[in-house]
Amino acid sequence: MTALAAGHRPCFTCRNEAARHFLRAYGEALGVDQPKAPQLDAYLHRERRVSGIGGQSIARDQVPQLPDGAMVEINDVPFAVRYGLAHRWTFDGYEPGVGSLSGNIRLITPVTTLAVLRQGYAPVWSAAMPRADSRLNGT
Repeated sequence: MTALAAGHRPCFTCRNEAARHFLRAYGEALGVDQPKAPQLDAYLHRERRVSGIGGQSIARDQVPQLPDGAMVEINDVPFAVRYGLAHRWTFDGYEPGVGSLSGNIRLITPVTTLAVLRQGYAPVWSAAMPRADSRLNGT
């Protein structure tokens, strides 16, 4: 997730099937008939955040509508969205999701990647991410 939020895509050498799916979803999402990796990479490069700068502010009621795999910052703390809940990211893994949010919320994930996620690209989740049956632990 953090790689997608940083504006990267799956590698065609290491994860060829995932990379082809990502590219196909990009083409479908943006109406590109024959999507090419260099074109996608150019979009992602333009949308990458400079460390500590940028990120679109969003309202807290928009977070549950974000696709699974999107990442936001809430008061400068990173969260991954899954099942409509925000899961705080830490170096030790993800915390159980919360639905009641407050504070300054900024979108981290590039808009092109959001479009790809909405088109059905399924990100690879860390084993540390709480599963669907534990999603109700948050408030």
